[in-house]
Parts: sequence; C-alpha cells; structure tokens
Amino acid sequence: MAVKLVDIAKAAGVSKATASRALSNPDRVSNKTRLVVEKAAKRLNYVSDGVARALSERRTRTIGAIVPTLENAIYAISMQGLERELAKYGYTLLIASHQFNLAQEIVALTSLISRGVDAIALVGLLHEPQAFTLIKNAGIPYVCSWNLQLSLIHISEPT
Repeated sequence: MAVKLVDIAKAAGVSKATASRALSNPDRVSNKTRLVVEKAAKRLNYVSDGVARALSERRTRTIGAIVPTLENAIYAISMQGLERELAKYGYTLLIASHQFNLAQEIVALTSLISRGVDAIALVGLLHEPQAFTLIKNAGIPYVCSWNLQLSLIHISEPT
C-alpha cells in the first residue's frame, strides 16, 4: 500500500499541513521540523503524489519534446542536454519520436498535451500547421529548434 502524506505526518508527530509544508516549502517550517519530516519520509520510502501536486499547482513540471528520430546522434545528444538542463529546475523531459512522419508528430503532440505538459519543444524544420493550432489551443508555450538540415541549405546570390 502506498505511503500517504498523513502517514508521514503521523510518523513525524506533526499535522498533515505541516508535513506538506516541510516537504514542498521547507523554508516555511523550522529546520528541526523539516528534518523530522524528511527523516520520516525517507524511513517510510515516501514518494509524493505527482497527480495531486499537479492538480493543486496547475502544472506538471514536465516538458514534452518531439524529435524526428533518436537514431541520429545529434537528436539524442541534444535531448540528453535538454533533459540535464531541465532537471536543474525540477522539470522532467518526456520525449517522443515521429520517425519523419508528420502525421505521427500530431499523434505524439496530442498525447503530450493530454498528459498536461507545461511546454513543448518541436525539433526539426517541418511541422504540420495543425501542430501549431493544437499548441495554441492548449495555451502552452513552445519552442521550435532547427536540425542538421539547416546546414544543408544553400543560399545563392541572385545573378
């Protein structure tokens, strides 16, 4: 059976509200209280309920990224770098690959939006207009990043 916040509070000898503050806003409780609650949480192997937190905060602390493929090292390396940077700020990266199929990109995008991602990163040069409509309707920020194809574009001067 999953350990609940009320179990942590009971083990630490504090109220549920105090246990919640100690774990989510530790600067709002004394160091002594914070340490007692953290010790109880660790002893009971407590894992916070991300769904409940997402509902109360109205954000999931997840970012969705859709890449053409992970078989090309440039995409895999860039996703690893993005994941590392996001983790510094408490975010988790969810990655989807569409295998250069823009219809599949729409499926992946719909799935990420339905999971409540806080933002989207679209990787690659080409995207269906519907992708931007979905993002706009979801009201979430996004970024488009270019790919290796950019270096293949040749711009010539008019003659």
